[in-house]
Amino acid sequence: MGISYPATLSPLPRPRLLMLVLVGALTFACAERPQQSTPDTIEQSQSLYVAASRLWSRSGRNTEIPVCWESLDPGTSTEREWVRAAVESTWQSVSAVRFTGWGGCATDASGIRIRVKDVGPYTLGLGTEIRGVKDGMVLNFAFTTWSPGCQRTKPYCIRVGAVHEFGHALGFAHEQNRPDTPSFCTSEQGSDGDVLIGAWDLDSVMNYCNPLWTGDGKLSVTDIAGVRAAYGSGGQDWDVALSTGTSLSAPQNQHEPTIEGADYTFLADATGDGRADLIAIFAASGSISVAPALSGTGTASFGPLLPWHAGTATRASRYLFADVTGDGKADAVAFHAASGNWLIAASTGTAFLPYSQWKSGHGIDSSTQLVADVTGDGKADAVSFFLTTGSFWVAPSTGTSFASYSLWKTNHGVGSSTQFLADVTGDGRADAVVFYGTTGSWWVAPSSGTAFSAYSLWKSGHGTGSTAQLLADVTGDGRADAIAVFRNTGSFWVAPSSGSGFGTYSRWRAGLGTALFSDLTTPVGGDINADGTQDILLRWLR
Repeated sequence: MGISYPATLSPLPRPRLLMLVLVGALTFACAERPQQSTPDTIEQSQSLYVAASRLWSRSGRNTEIPVCWESLDPGTSTEREWVRAAVESTWQSVSAVRFTGWGGCATDASGIRIRVKDVGPYTLGLGTEIRGVKDGMVLNFAFTTWSPGCQRTKPYCIRVGAVHEFGHALGFAHEQNRPDTPSFCTSEQGSDGDVLIGAWDLDSVMNYCNPLWTGDGKLSVTDIAGVRAAYGSGGQDWDVALSTGTSLSAPQNQHEPTIEGADYTFLADATGDGRADLIAIFAASGSISVAPALSGTGTASFGPLLPWHAGTATRASRYLFADVTGDGKADAVAFHAASGNWLIAASTGTAFLPYSQWKSGHGIDSSTQLVADVTGDGKADAVSFFLTTGSFWVAPSTGTSFASYSLWKTNHGVGSSTQFLADVTGDGRADAVVFYGTTGSWWVAPSSGTAFSAYSLWKSGHGTGSTAQLLADVTGDGRADAIAVFRNTGSFWVAPSSGSGFGTYSRWRAGLGTALFSDLTTPVGGDINADGTQDILLRWLR
């Protein structure tokens, strides 16, 4: 059934949340399981209205969708440019979607095929349902029969109509079709989605109940979140949520074109001013760029991303950043699995020096490599973890090299999902923490300064099914807290450390970097504004 506008220009019902419609039932296995059952802590099992099987596939870092016209009537060239400009300045400008072509349709043309008719605009389906379908989208340029009032505001009507219909072409259903639509909105029409993004949105361009016709063709906050959740933001920006000590503040966005293509993102104080800087690694060249954190109360932004190292450690098995020299500045660490070589590029505060080898043969065939101060002397040490035996091997830092390595713990974390080194006890030494995703269990082996002592269960049921986990001192008490991230709702759940266990967890933020796919975002933690509490940065990878 076609998806279309009402036959008049009366205000369309305000757009609800974008609805991405995927073919067939889409079930997310990563439903959040909060500890409490009170209404304010229960996370809905679905957080997007999307039809994943009808989303357009990605080509490289972007999603390229061909667009063509069934007729290139010279008399409509101006109107066709209005359409192109409208969708490029809305859906395309805020996401990784790229509409290409815009010429005449070949007989076998794929993508979105547009016919111009004097009828109510519509599409013959959602998302890829109209891929290559002749007359799959119909737009009106004349307004003689349908909504003749648009002849007085033709540019406006054409642009607004295009934004709405291209929303359908991307896979979004009508917002008013959502199951949580308020009773005052009774304009359900067309196909439904099967995943909800956020709360019902009166301001969406896809909502007929919007007091403004199709939201004046201006994407709502939820519209933008929806298209990014489905397709990514384009890989040129990030969101920062500062910690208040009890919650994460509303995210602040920063756009930086030069970060596009970076393979890894870190937060670490490379400048030595007490603020965590944004660090980007480009693995193919081994180059490192740093965006210094800006000073100021409440600041959550960074300066320009600047080249700090041309790179010689290309395609290292793992990159890390920590203060291995003990001078208060985070240094670059590159590990090569085949040789067990640890290369260090020390920070000067404005650049990274050339790499030098600090250790060889440490961690060959290890599962995970970590760098943190486990001895408590102010210098980060090199640690290799072996998953099958749960063994942690430590090579302490002397400030100029890594000394002989020795076994600090065995049988801790066998088969675990994730491993960490962080000071969860608050004694100044990083402890060995492992997480099991199937049970949401966090096990801790505290550091004595010369070994990891007996491990114990600090928390169970926290983060079951989560898509990412972090250890960061978001409460500001000197102890790292356990954080579980649920990407499909953009939710961050925190279990504060008491020094001997992780306490009751609660949701500190929802809607931070909501994404349907794991390769769209990555979260990292660090104290960006030097207030003593660590913050969260959500990097958009695509």
